[in-house]
Amino acid sequence: MPAFLIGKHELQTTPDIISTRSSSNGLLLSNLLGDTSPSPLPATFVHLDDAAMVHVLALNPAVQGNQDFVANSGGLDGGAVWDDALHIARKHFPEAVAKGILPLGGSTPAQILRVDGSRAEKVFGFKYRDFEAQVVSLVGHYVDVAEKTAAKGVANGVANGVANGVANGTMNGLVNGSSR
Repeated sequence: MPAFLIGKHELQTTPDIISTRSSSNGLLLSNLLGDTSPSPLPATFVHLDDAAMVHVLALNPAVQGNQDFVANSGGLDGGAVWDDALHIARKHFPEAVAKGILPLGGSTPAQILRVDGSRAEKVFGFKYRDFEAQVVSLVGHYVDVAEKTAAKGVANGVANGVANGVANGTMNGLVNGSSR
């Protein structure tokens, strides 16, 4: 069973795309957005960048072929569970929680799997980012995109309001040069 890839995905540029439940990131964000999963999901996670790094490092000619490397940050102790993201978000993004960007309140039951990814860490000489770092990466990106999208919506609303007012003649001073 592969681990769920969690972390900032730079090609996901709208809140809707980031939070779609058809992606690992979306599954994790669903808890933070108040959704509850009816069935348990395996609690195996790896940062998106760590999984990519393992793939690239495995191409090194010095690495013997025909090897399998497991990318999982939890290790044999079981690591984190889905609902840990709620506490992490509250800790690192209290303003986003207060503003309702992250309403929290969701839950995903976890199926605990003990998956050892330490061999990849030893062979390639690195340490997987822990679940907290994965959540901070993803949620930081989501909050940033959500705030920018909201700001654009306000700016577009003001611009559209001015344009509509001019088009409807309600801004007489601008339309016919008179002032009232």
